Amino acid sequence: MISEYARPLLLTGIKTKRWKKKTDFYSLFLYLASHKNFLPLNYDMRSKIRLALDEFETTINRYLSSDSEDTFGEDSTNYGKSVIASSDLGNRKRRHISLSNLLDPIFGVGINGHGKTEVTPLQEGLFDITDSEDEA
Repeated sequence: MISEYARPLLLTGIKTKRWKKKTDFYSLFLYLASHKNFLPLNYDMRSKIRLALDEFETTINRYLSSDSEDTFGEDSTNYGKSVIASSDLGNRKRRHISLSNLLDPIFGVGINGHGKTEVTPLQEGLFDITDSEDEA
């Protein structure tokens, strides 16, 4: 799914990143799969996504290791909370929404006539992701 051109920059050093964890990798993979019409990613997009993910990871890790009520931002807080009981449908959905809020602006989703990423729960316990652009 992820093109051979996107893999090196997005996955370089993944063994030291939170995205190596099954839950986080799965969340990122589903987000990217829901935007398959943007693949393969050019170098500029890969760089922006990697930078955003690295910064997001830092904030999530600070949130998870903090005992204080510091403000970490809604998306970092929601993602961090949803790592616990990670297979719960609501938590999977929250992680996806947090990644959408982080990465949609890089993909241009929600601007320039592209619809915002939508997440719709299914009975089977998974969720279906629809892009307005896919429907066009």
